[in-house]
Amino acid sequence: MWSNSLFVVLLSALTAPSAAQLGGRPAPGAGPDRLEGNPGRPHHQDIHHGPQLHTPYHHPKPYTHPVSYPPEPKHTPTPSPSPPPPPPPPPPPPPPPPPPPPPAPPAVSSALTEANCTAFLSFIQTSPEIWTLYNSPSVRTIFAPSDASFASLRRRALSPYEQQQAELAADTAQTDMATLRLIPGHISQTNDKSGNLGGDGQVVVSDSRGSEVRITSGGGQVVRVNKEVDWEGGKVLVTDGLFTPPRSLSQTAGSEGLTGEFARLLKKIGIQRRVTDLDNTPRITVFIPWDQAFEGEGDFEAEAQRIIDGHVVVAKEGDKIGYLPNLVDGQALTAEGGNTLTVSVKGKEWYVGEGRIVKTNLILTNGVAHVVDKLLVPPPEESAASEKVEGFMMTLVVVVAATLFGVVW
Repeated sequence: MWSNSLFVVLLSALTAPSAAQLGGRPAPGAGPDRLEGNPGRPHHQDIHHGPQLHTPYHHPKPYTHPVSYPPEPKHTPTPSPSPPPPPPPPPPPPPPPPPPPPPAPPAVSSALTEANCTAFLSFIQTSPEIWTLYNSPSVRTIFAPSDASFASLRRRALSPYEQQQAELAADTAQTDMATLRLIPGHISQTNDKSGNLGGDGQVVVSDSRGSEVRITSGGGQVVRVNKEVDWEGGKVLVTDGLFTPPRSLSQTAGSEGLTGEFARLLKKIGIQRRVTDLDNTPRITVFIPWDQAFEGEGDFEAEAQRIIDGHVVVAKEGDKIGYLPNLVDGQALTAEGGNTLTVSVKGKEWYVGEGRIVKTNLILTNGVAHVVDKLLVPPPEESAASEKVEGFMMTLVVVVAATLFGVVW
């Protein structure tokens, strides 16, 4: 029996294919088949001695058990650390405390005392009515004469004239030096309501065309403004005198030294009550020729009505009275005589027609007058010659018409 088994083993070794012939694969029944078990060949057949032929045995490759490793964690790149944020800016320093409020402007009495206008203060305190007016909202600007220019006053009741002076010095609007310096001037509305101006208060008018600020009032009387002082209601403008209350046209023309001839003509036509009409007509503007304008030949008295009417303009509703600041270049005014008066401005000179205004803003109770250096209507001899020419032309027209059309008269 041992000899048979040995023979089978030798025969199997000689006849078994090599590993190269099997392509590197183990022979059937060898290696893992024997170790792991082959369902087609049970293990007991390998150990039985019998006539079965066995596949030559080949040593299996070393068996290694698979090793399970935990999954390698994903590698997440660690971000580089961001720089730390900059430190917050330091808080701003606290604002400085607000400056203390300016002291409140003084009241009327204190302001006039500060402006060295104590005599004028006593003047307006004399009348309870005037003192109440000056402490009311109706007064925004006070034209106050300085103590140096105001005559000493005794405390007594104000006359109607003085009361009107005090009302003229009380402007209803706030006015300062800069406003008064406007070219050609500024119109200040006062609390004097005695004028015949269609319901408006009386005015004073500044003229700054020179080196100083001047203000004209009644009859063209002039005061000068020196300085300004604030007060709780507006401004105190310190002047070198009181304003003059206005008068009528006939009174003003008679007192104005340059216009004696015009006043004489007014007196001449006064017989016809024309002067009374002009004195009582509200909102008039009169251009008064000075005396040199009447030096030509001709009967001016015979032409008095035409000359006067040719120099008077009555403001219609919506029109302005012709105070100098209201006269603008190119403005056309219609006089009572029907003639047109055109305003022109050349530099700092104002003209009406061919006449230059040589004295401005003679304030009237019912308007204003200006003095001009020429007549604004043709003088009597030119007017007479013009009438002769017109008569000749009419005759010529009639003769030509009769010749052409056989008109017989």
